[in-house]
Amino acid sequence: YCENLTSINIPEGVKTIGDRAFNGCRNLKSVSIPESVTSIGLGAFFLCESLTYINIPEGVTSIGESAFAYCSGLTSINIPKSMTKIEDNVFQGCSNLTSIDIPESVTSIGQVAFGGCVGLTSINIPENVTSIGWNAFEGCIGLTIIIIPKSVTSIGDNVVVGCASLRDIYCMGYTPADVSNLGGWNNDIEENCTLHVPYGAIDRYKTADGWKEFANIVEFDPTGVEAVSADRKSATERRIYN
Repeated sequence: YCENLTSINIPEGVKTIGDRAFNGCRNLKSVSIPESVTSIGLGAFFLCESLTYINIPEGVTSIGESAFAYCSGLTSINIPKSMTKIEDNVFQGCSNLTSIDIPESVTSIGQVAFGGCVGLTSINIPENVTSIGWNAFEGCIGLTIIIIPKSVTSIGDNVVVGCASLRDIYCMGYTPADVSNLGGWNNDIEENCTLHVPYGAIDRYKTADGWKEFANIVEFDPTGVEAVSADRKSATERRIYN
């Protein structure tokens, strides 16, 4: 580990930042990545806890597993529009990350991708995402709301386990995504969180595995509420099942 390294300027022409290239550089505060870079390897910046921001060029198409895991100083990060997948554990333990913009190009979110990002209060899952890995948002205790687009067909188990502040899940799809258990073994999420589903879909959700366990299911009109905010009264709702 280069624990005394505080800044680095990667020269133009470099195309790949290799696996574990700066793993454990705890005092690294500044990184300049050139436009020529197209891939960032597995664990490349793992445990670079002094990094507060990093600009990832738009040409990057691949970011490896755990690439920024436990970069606890990060407060924001951009994900290039060229990315199609957020790999497993890539931002796990980024405890000061308060916001993240996932581009429309992304189609899958990996396992534990944002696990332990306790500073996140909301996250925008774009319309093209079809799968969300297990424990993807585990321990995100600041999350109060999640909107799941209709494109999502598969959700891994325990995806919101330990999200103690989560109070609302909006599902935009009429057909429930495949999932066995969203909130873990103790069912705290299912008991304390309201599940919002489109008009006419409530019977499907209350009989579907992973969804029927919710104590409160509310129908709403999804038209025009793709960007539902924490002011959840902006959605028209009716009929509660409990």
